[in-house]
Amino acid sequence: MGPYIRVKRRNQTVFLDVQLTDSFLSVKEKLGSIFHLPPTSIQLWQGLNQ
Repeated sequence: MGPYIRVKRRNQTVFLDVQLTDSFLSVKEKLGSIFHLPPTSIQLWQGLNQ
């Protein structure tokens, strides 16, 4: 299994497989297709627990 991103939105948690070469835009496009949102309305934040 390669790198992944955990995305929490309201009461949903999604694990998204990504590549190290993926851009932020491509990740936002993948999330947009999952959540039925335009990529421009998606904000990516780093979690506070590190």
